[in-house]
Amino acid sequence: MVVLLAGGVVAAQDIPTTRVRDCTTSGCHAPIVDHPIMHGPTAIGACDACHEYDDPAQHTFVVKRQGAELCTFCHLGADTQLSLVGHKPFDEGRCTGCHDPHGSTSRNMLKAATTAQLCALCHEGAIQGTHVHTPAAAGDCLGCHGAHGAEHEKLLSRTGNDLCLTCHQDTKQLLATAELPHKPATENCLNCHAAHASDNLAHLTSPPEALCESCHPGPPQIARAAKFKHDAVLEGKACLNCHQPHASNHEGMLKSDPVGACLVCHDKPITLDDGKVVGSVADIAKKGEFLHGPVRQGLCTGCHELHGSDHSRLLAAEYTPNFYEPFSLEYYALCFKCHAQELVLNRETTAETNFRNGGLNLHYAHVNQDKQGRSCRSCHATHASVNELHIVEKVPYGKWELPLNFKRTDTGGSCNPGCHRPATYDRVNATIGIEGSDQEETPAPPPAATDPTDEPAPSGG
Repeated sequence: MVVLLAGGVVAAQDIPTTRVRDCTTSGCHAPIVDHPIMHGPTAIGACDACHEYDDPAQHTFVVKRQGAELCTFCHLGADTQLSLVGHKPFDEGRCTGCHDPHGSTSRNMLKAATTAQLCALCHEGAIQGTHVHTPAAAGDCLGCHGAHGAEHEKLLSRTGNDLCLTCHQDTKQLLATAELPHKPATENCLNCHAAHASDNLAHLTSPPEALCESCHPGPPQIARAAKFKHDAVLEGKACLNCHQPHASNHEGMLKSDPVGACLVCHDKPITLDDGKVVGSVADIAKKGEFLHGPVRQGLCTGCHELHGSDHSRLLAAEYTPNFYEPFSLEYYALCFKCHAQELVLNRETTAETNFRNGGLNLHYAHVNQDKQGRSCRSCHATHASVNELHIVEKVPYGKWELPLNFKRTDTGGSCNPGCHRPATYDRVNATIGIEGSDQEETPAPPPAATDPTDEPAPSGG
């Protein structure tokens, strides 16, 4: 006759009609012991540790105890005791839902090759995403969850951030020591991160821009609406390019001081999609440089809107990129956020500026012209210079690097530039030959804006 044995193995055997001592003799129930690792009673043939005859003549058996009591009669370890939150199969006494009572390929007698494969039999949708949390990727479900029960919801061994920070010690240290902790990070890591996996970097529940915008709608909206967009805000890591998501010692949750945060990208030239080049501002980090006031104070935001702007080069107000401009205050709105307009409005002065020949205001003479007023960038560096007053060594003029050859004296100075003949000025004893008109010797204007780096420059004092 044919008998269906445990494990679905079919064998042709005569069923014993009397009690037998070895259930695997002559091939009967042989698959029961065909495991690399066997349950103790199975290994020694002690089937009667769990089974007892119901009717020897019919060769039928019953288990000695029902449900979990069959297992806990021997397995008295603390990890099998009921916890505040129990695993449903365990609470219902279905130990054999996860464990094979006879043998397995694993020490814990699991019904699957690994813990992860076993858990996935019920929790098949738990790990979905291209970025998988390391314990989940390694199949270490028990690194965070209790198998039978735990003290916290979802069978977690610890609650809230205490669980995550047992591994993420660097974040724990940052949260404990930084001056500005990010509130969501102090409350619950799951405010921003998926526990098992997601399609976003760092297992974020949403792409960085969308996630940050859920609490901070202003900056992303400004960035998208701006005429000139800051790519760092909208692409790649988005907000995380500049901001520390957990805690920071810098205002605005920046990764470093404001200048240092900008120099992560702007320490080298950046070529934009349209071919324009945003020049390097690495000079602001060099020793011996004379820094523009906002830079010296560590405030890139003194001139730039960091998330996006309606002015070229993310400027906070209009500032011409050209070498020459017919004079208009609107071209220098950025400069006049700090510098007095009188600097270029008054032809004669003894107070607004030291750049004068006697009482003649040489800023006025250079800038306030109907045809070829020189913009501030004609003489001054934007961010830093090796010279006082931010005077440049040379300035781009079309394809030519126009030299200034500026020299300063106690009461004035001199320059020997490419734009007019050599000239000196003196505040005390006015020199001859400098006129506040548009009749100075000038080369023809270049065909286009003369700033190949597309960087702004402030007016000097």
